[in-house]
Amino acid sequence: MLFVAQELDRSEARMICGLAARGVRPVLMISANHARQAPAVDSMQVIPGRLEKRIELSTMRAIRRVIREKDIALVHCLRSNCPVSNALQAVRGLPTPLICYRGTMGNLSRWNPGAWLTYLNRRIKRIICVSNAVSSSLQELGVPAERLVTIYKGHDPQWYETQQRPGLSEFDIPEGSFVVGCAANMRPLKGADVLIRSADHLQSKKPVHFLLIGEVRDPKIHSLVRHPPYSRIVHLAGFRTDATSLLGACDVAVMPSLRREGLPRAIIEAMSQEVPAIVTNVGGMPELVEDQHCGIVVPPNDPSALGAAISRLAENEAERIQWGRAARARIETKFSIKQTTDETFALYRQLLS
Repeated sequence: MLFVAQELDRSEARMICGLAARGVRPVLMISANHARQAPAVDSMQVIPGRLEKRIELSTMRAIRRVIREKDIALVHCLRSNCPVSNALQAVRGLPTPLICYRGTMGNLSRWNPGAWLTYLNRRIKRIICVSNAVSSSLQELGVPAERLVTIYKGHDPQWYETQQRPGLSEFDIPEGSFVVGCAANMRPLKGADVLIRSADHLQSKKPVHFLLIGEVRDPKIHSLVRHPPYSRIVHLAGFRTDATSLLGACDVAVMPSLRREGLPRAIIEAMSQEVPAIVTNVGGMPELVEDQHCGIVVPPNDPSALGAAISRLAENEAERIQWGRAARARIETKFSIKQTTDETFALYRQLLS
């Protein structure tokens, strides 16, 4: 199999290792500046490539050459548009099937010619969707249901057991506070301003503080946090390489997205660390968080409902701990890397049978 990627995240690297253990012989083409991310798989060839542009003639020729020289049975494009558009042109006229991954909703239009160079192209045999919500969004654009398959991107809670959870004193959060964590690229559609305004609806005896982790691209956030009471209880961490461990140090993880949420990795990482989640009823998030079992699902753009959910967990420690354990169990059973690997391998066999 030829995997084509700009870069790999941990789930993708572990999936390739798991597929190799099942008998797949992987060849990886990856952007040259990310070649060091290649997983440790015996006999796997890693080919540095140029995958930063949608149309790169040298990349197309390289992919086509690898397909022929290595007797590639199937091409699997991981994330991002550039591997898909280049690989599609490379397989033109060849019998080699191509599959790709879609992890987000929106940003596609039937009227955009670029969409026909990627996910709307009929030469794609299967699109692996990260959630049923993503699959539905593609069907609305006219992609036939038989070309779509939902495979959740898996994790393993053991990945996070050895990492040290940092203290939150550097953010001047008082000891004993109930800490609400949100890790995201803070664009307007993420709804971080709604999360901040939920502080107006808190009914908790415990002091509640909000830790926002990630680059802030929504000017409303800076405007809100300049004024009390938000200026005292909202802490902007900015971009952090230790975002995952910071979330693990919080009492609850929140994703208040307003729309177009595929399956947020930050919430999966928090749940893997026994942190319950509060999410909005948007995209694939209700598929991830089982309401009233490992977290709470609230309507989008509703600071009152969000404040009530935060207050409930702040006031009920026993329930919060129980739901945190259930959150980890849900990742282990429904969103595990083993399940991702098994289902991907089964898809390969189906396509090649």
